[in-house]
Amino acid sequence: MAVEDFTDVPVETQLEAVSEAIQRAEADLLSAQVALDRERADFTIRGAKPSRALLVAATRVVDDLRRTDEALAALLRELGPRPTSG
Repeated sequence: MAVEDFTDVPVETQLEAVSEAIQRAEADLLSAQVALDRERADFTIRGAKPSRALLVAATRVVDDLRRTDEALAALLRELGPRPTSG
C-alpha cells in the first residue's frame, strides 16, 4: 500500500500496526539469528564456500534490514520529545 493510502487512518492505528509488525518480527529475527549462527559455524568447520545465490540473498537481507532500521529511526525521531503546554 502506498503512503498516500494511509492519510485517512488515525495515527494511533498506524502506530499500532508498526508495533504489531515489530512484535511479529522479533521472534522471527531471533530464530533466524540462531539458524544463521549455526550455519556460519558449519561453513567454517567444513571450509565450504557459499554459493553466489546465497551471497546475493544475504546481501539483500542486509540491505532490507538497513532500510528498515533507517525507517524506524526516522519514525522515532518524528515521535521525539513533544513540547508540553502549560
